[in-house]
Amino acid sequence: MEYTCDECFQIRQKSIAICPRCGKKALESRVIGCSSLVKCTNCGMQAVSAGGFFESCHEDAHMYLLRVYEPGDKSCLVKLAKILNRNVLELKKQFIDGRIDLQYTVMECLEKKGMIIDVGIKCELDDEIEKAYPRITGCPYAKGMYEEWLEFDERFDKVSEIYELLHEHSNIFEKAFLERKASYEEIECAEQTLGFTIPESYKWYLTEIGHGGYFFEFMGVGLNGRLIFVDETVVQRNNGMPNNLLVIQNCDEYVDCIDVNTGLVVTWSMYDADGVISRNIDFYEYFLEEIKNAIDNYDE
Repeated sequence: MEYTCDECFQIRQKSIAICPRCGKKALESRVIGCSSLVKCTNCGMQAVSAGGFFESCHEDAHMYLLRVYEPGDKSCLVKLAKILNRNVLELKKQFIDGRIDLQYTVMECLEKKGMIIDVGIKCELDDEIEKAYPRITGCPYAKGMYEEWLEFDERFDKVSEIYELLHEHSNIFEKAFLERKASYEEIECAEQTLGFTIPESYKWYLTEIGHGGYFFEFMGVGLNGRLIFVDETVVQRNNGMPNNLLVIQNCDEYVDCIDVNTGLVVTWSMYDADGVISRNIDFYEYFLEEIKNAIDNYDE
């Protein structure tokens, strides 16, 4: 079955449901490529149904126009020739009125356009592509699913490791976190107050773990319903912290934050002239690091 551009986009959005095995609202479902992938970040249940979710753009063999404008810089022309697998001198002769019209399939047009723009050369997609596929410009699903699959799988592995460590060392972490977890309504309220979207990694922490730690203290929601991470972020903004940072832990002389633009965990201090310092790739990795440090300190 083929889907319209809007239908294809909608079925590929992540949904979260109640897991039939563990009863937690942790069952993530995504359509990736042509398959439906279901994984529970709490108990580890997973299933894949292959086939049935074909993207019309990937199946479209029709040839579309890709208009490329002649670069004024010789080095850019050399790069363009390499991208198009053509001789530089022959390519230069093919430009008419400062442009050349090439023909490719939808996917080839997207691939070539991305490569050409990356080297600083202007190019345009055929209007017919955007008429047929109105969401295609910037659509993450039109650019291939392999990287997205790897990212989803890697994130699941990290979350599973977090749960395993917390369970394996329950003598340390059983009472380390408050039972109070954030609701989706509270997260929406926090986002409105802060003026940005909270990264998915920290939404997971807020709704599934809550607030607390051992040898660390990740901020969440207090027992009285106070949005502690929001209050602390506002305080640090008043101290000069950039508005794109979300405070997740106060370490006295500095705060650990998530850069909401990149997803990176960073350190910021009002006392440090060096500014923002990157610490980890993402919050999941940072959480794992803090858990392992706590276990080592407890054993000592």
